[in-house]
Amino acid sequence: MTFLTRLPTATFDGSTRSRHEDVMSLFPAVLPGSEDRRRSANGILFGVHGETVVVRSSVRPTRDVPGLVTTAEGRTPGAGRRVHFTVTLNAVRRRKSGGVTPVDDVGSWFAEKAAGALDSVDIARHTLEQTHSGRSNLKIDTLTGTATVTDPEALSHLLRHGIGRAKSYGAGLLLVKAA
Repeated sequence: MTFLTRLPTATFDGSTRSRHEDVMSLFPAVLPGSEDRRRSANGILFGVHGETVVVRSSVRPTRDVPGLVTTAEGRTPGAGRRVHFTVTLNAVRRRKSGGVTPVDDVGSWFAEKAAGALDSVDIARHTLEQTHSGRSNLKIDTLTGTATVTDPEALSHLLRHGIGRAKSYGAGLLLVKAA
């Protein structure tokens, strides 16, 4: 079972670097997994969507925060179903020489990463937040649009594990609902 939690962005101090700590503070101090892997071991992904922080997790948050609402996530839509999606991404490619480089066509990059789970991806809106992760500049793209589910299990994997890099900084969260 996974949970979706929504809370006002005003709950956090606004710093991209501290968002990870703010999100992790919603959960028990002791979680399964090594200290440097607690977020991924417990399926904790988050993204900022306007005035709302959305968190997906395999454990229910325990901290009581004003405006926090947690619900059990519904079933993954079936094959052939058209869905609305919102995804926050740090769209980069690894270079052979090491490091990463930003991708120019974020929509195509997302469609490539979602292939096998989603098809006929149509991007309706694309916003960009440029921020700093502490080590380097960070580009968080938010895409909204529609797509067709091709494989519910592959989609479920993307929902649980996220897409791309910089998940500790609010990238990778994919949200879908039936169109």
